[in-house]
Amino acid sequence: FGLVLPAAAADFTITDRTGDVLTTDSSGQIKEVQRPNVDIQTITATKNGKVLQVDLTLASNGKIQNSVDFYYDIEIETNSNYYTAVYYYGEFTIEDDNGAIDAISYSGVGTNKLTFSFNLSGDSEVVQNLSGFTGETSTDNEYSDQFPDLEILTVSVSSDVKTAYVNQAIRFTGSVQGDSSNLDWTWEFGDTEPVSGSATTTHTYTQPGVYTVNLTVSNSDETR
Repeated sequence: FGLVLPAAAADFTITDRTGDVLTTDSSGQIKEVQRPNVDIQTITATKNGKVLQVDLTLASNGKIQNSVDFYYDIEIETNSNYYTAVYYYGEFTIEDDNGAIDAISYSGVGTNKLTFSFNLSGDSEVVQNLSGFTGETSTDNEYSDQFPDLEILTVSVSSDVKTAYVNQAIRFTGSVQGDSSNLDWTWEFGDTEPVSGSATTTHTYTQPGVYTVNLTVSNSDETR
């Protein structure tokens, strides 16, 4: 008589796109690049009683790095608690809403999968959400990946005139390609301090000259 027990099914899994690590190029534009050592592929949480096992899997050719230039951050939200797990330069820490807690184990440094486990605060806890943040600071640039992904928005500015007189009110309009909800708009007109406003604003110059207008669009998480 033989009995085969199937492997425990994951309670929660998120899957990220590969090749979507973000960096800023020499012109200041955000772009996606290949950076496998920080490229999140999946994060999986599997619960067995009070024990929760979490697997952070990178791109197939990536490796969890033991270096001051790399960090790996996993956020776990349950129905009653919030956990933050961080691996950085040989140290692994977990905190919940009340402070630091002990990990049961962690492994996978040097491979493409970081695995760790810890005790939830209660048997009734259920994983409701997962997110991941990874980063690399090299000699040439900074690279980061996160899930849920940040949407890169394209921002443009227009005005009702190109040439104006001193003390003439000029109307400026900003626009974005992408999700334009819940955004903050900060205008810099070149002659005053930055001003918070909306997608449409007016400004009056009191001195003749050539001015560059900059618009920064942001939400609560990240500048766009």
